[in-house]
Amino acid sequence: MKKISFCFALFAVLFFVVSCGGGESADPTCEKIVMQGDASTILGGIEANAFDENGNKIRKLTFQFWKESEEEEDVLIQPSDIYYLKGKTINLGEDKNATYNSCRECVLLSTEPDESGEFTRFFFATSGYLQIEDAVENSCDSKGNGSFVLSEIDLSGNDSAMVKHGKCYEIESFNWNTIKETDTESEE
Repeated sequence: MKKISFCFALFAVLFFVVSCGGGESADPTCEKIVMQGDASTILGGIEANAFDENGNKIRKLTFQFWKESEEEEDVLIQPSDIYYLKGKTINLGEDKNATYNSCRECVLLSTEPDESGEFTRFFFATSGYLQIEDAVENSCDSKGNGSFVLSEIDLSGNDSAMVKHGKCYEIESFNWNTIKETDTESEE
């Protein structure tokens, strides 16, 4: 009887630990984010507002594009032109895009602004894709879509490490178009 009780107690404890997020293999359910409104072009990328499922604006989503400097070796710069990405599908969370410190095409979600308006929590796209359908030469204006999962990272140090048992968000579908009619008319 003692052996059965001990096994049952051990099983109950293990079940509790796993169901409460203990252990490295816990896979949290990501909160879904809805993208609403227009995206805007910023230096080296695109910025948009993110809303929770109730329509509350609580986040800022930023696409950051980086490329190798032509003047200096091992230096990354934010380009003023992302035309080189036109027609490409970018896999997020793979190769150089696997970490925030090494990414060339980065998706960063900023949340929880403090009293001064500075964001205090950050989430990096660890899987998914961006598809750049169209882009304008000599500009960061583009049109595209994406789907990705963003995992919490710590930007306080130099390594942008994943936060152990951190929160995650999922954006199932995001479409943007920052190309103005005057941009497309000037290309013709």
